[in-house]
Formats: sequence, structure tokens, C-alpha cells
Amino acid sequence: FTIPGGRHAVHHAGLLQKAGAGRVLRAAAAATSA
Repeated sequence: FTIPGGRHAVHHAGLLQKAGAGRVLRAAAAATSA
């Protein structure tokens, strides 16, 4: 990890948000199809 507050930290946070959103969407799709 680099210094907090840097551009890399913001980019990493965006990646985590995308991964989390994908997980939620997958869980919702599985719940509706099950």
C-alpha cells in the first residue's frame, strides 16, 4: 500500500467498491433465480 490519501488509495477504493457491487448483484441474481 502507498501513502493514504494518494491517487492509488482512491483507485484501490474504487476497485473494492466495484467488486462489492458485483458480489451483491450476483447474490441478488442467485436469490431471484433460486
